[in-house]
Amino acid sequence: SARKDAACFTDLIAALKARDLRAALGVAVKRPSAALLLREPIAARLRPRKRPAPRRTAPRIALLSRQRIVGATNGSSAYVLAMASALKDAGFAVDYVGVSPHIFGRWAALRLRPEIATFDRYVVHGGVRFGDLVVARDPRLWLTSARAVIDLALRKVGLTLPGLSAPAAYEKTAPPTRAEILFTARQAPQDARAVLCDYAFLTRYAAYAMSPEAPAFVIMHDLLSGRVTDAREQAVTELDARTEFGLLGLADAVIAIQQEEATKVRAALPRREIILAPHAAEIATAPQPGQDDLLLFVGSNTAPNVVGLEWFFREIWPRIVGARPRARLMVAGSVARALTAAPDGVTMLGVVGDLAPLYTEAGVVISPLYTGSGLKIKLIEALAAGKAVVGTSITAQGVEHQVAGAVEMHDDAPGFTDATVSLLADAPTRRALAERALDCARTHFSAKASFGALIARVTRP
Repeated sequence: SARKDAACFTDLIAALKARDLRAALGVAVKRPSAALLLREPIAARLRPRKRPAPRRTAPRIALLSRQRIVGATNGSSAYVLAMASALKDAGFAVDYVGVSPHIFGRWAALRLRPEIATFDRYVVHGGVRFGDLVVARDPRLWLTSARAVIDLALRKVGLTLPGLSAPAAYEKTAPPTRAEILFTARQAPQDARAVLCDYAFLTRYAAYAMSPEAPAFVIMHDLLSGRVTDAREQAVTELDARTEFGLLGLADAVIAIQQEEATKVRAALPRREIILAPHAAEIATAPQPGQDDLLLFVGSNTAPNVVGLEWFFREIWPRIVGARPRARLMVAGSVARALTAAPDGVTMLGVVGDLAPLYTEAGVVISPLYTGSGLKIKLIEALAAGKAVVGTSITAQGVEHQVAGAVEMHDDAPGFTDATVSLLADAPTRRALAERALDCARTHFSAKASFGALIARVTRP
C-alpha cells in the first residue's frame, strides 16, 4: 500500500544518508515499489541545473573629472554632487573617475566627506582608497606634503621660508596624457548609459571611456570665456571663446547651469543639444530670519569672491558699522586664505564642515559680487536656507527673472549699504524677504525642477 511504500521509503532514505548500503539494499529488495520512489529525486539531480538569473544592477553613468571633489566644499563640487544625487534618486549608479593624479595637488591624502557616498564608485588616478581616505601612491608627493605642513606650521608663528612650499601648478587646459587615457579606459564602466564630462576640458577624455553607445554630456559649470571682468580683477580668462566652444562641441549635449549662458551656447553650437540644469539645493522647511546685526558671507578662494569681498570691506563695511556699531560679519569658506587681514567686527571662519548653524544664526547673507560667470551656487543655497539676501546684478546673473523680488540687488555701495542696514534692524522685513526666497527656491531650484530635463534625456534610449 501507499502507506507501507512511504514508510519503507523513509527507511531507505535514512539508510542512504547513514551510508549504510546493506540496509538500503535490504529495504529495496524487500519493497521494490518504495525504491521506485527514488526516480524523481535522481532525475532532478541528473537534470542540468539552471543558472541563477544575473542580479539586476542600476544603469551606470561615468563622471570623468579633474576636479578635486571630496565633498560639497565649493560651488562646483556642490553642483556636481547635487546632480549625482538626483541621478541616483532616479535609479542610476554614478562612478566618479578622477582621471588625473594632479587632483591631489600638493597633498598626498584626500579625506572624503559623507556626501561622497552619493557616488556608487570613487577612484582617483594615482591613489588608493581606504574608507574615507584616498592616499597617493607617488612617494614624491608625500615629501611635498611634508614640506607644505612645515610651511603652514611656520606661517602660524609668523615665520616664512621662501621656496619651502607652494601651491601645485597645473594647467587646466592641458591635453590628456597617455597615462590618463589608459586610466580612463580601464576605470570608466564600459556599460555606461552616459558619460558626464566635468568642465569643457574633459570632453577630450570621453572617447576613452570605452562606451561607444553612451552619449557624452559636458557639465559646463560656467562659460569661462564669457566671464564678466573688471580692471581690478587680477585673474585671467582661462579659455578664449573659440577654444571653449570647440571643446564643448566635442560632446553630444551641453549642460548649462543658467539660461543666459545656455542661450549663448545654443547660438554658437546649433547642432548640439543644450540642457538647462540649474543648481539644486536642499530646501529648508521654514524661513530663517536670524539675528539682528549678524551678517554672513560664504565663498571659496576664487577671484570673484576675493575681489567682491575686498570691495565690500573697502566701500560698504565702514558705512554699515557707522549705522549699526554692533554689526558683525562671519566669513566662511576658503576665501579667507586670500585675505591677509580682516576689518574690526569681521571673523574669518575658514572652511566650515556644516554651514547650517551659520545660516540659522545670520540675519542677512551678503553676496557683493561684481565679476564672475555661471550660476552663483551660494546664492541658491542661501535662498534654499530661507535667508534674506543682499546681492548684486552679477550675483543674480542668469537667474534674474527667477529671483526677482526674492533678493535685494544693488550694484552701488550706498544702495547695498542701505539695504543691508535696513534688514539688520528689522526682523519682520527679514522674515518677509526670507519667505519669498524660500518660495523661489521651491519653485525653481528643487532637484526635480533643476535636473528633471537632464534625467529625462539620460533615461531616453
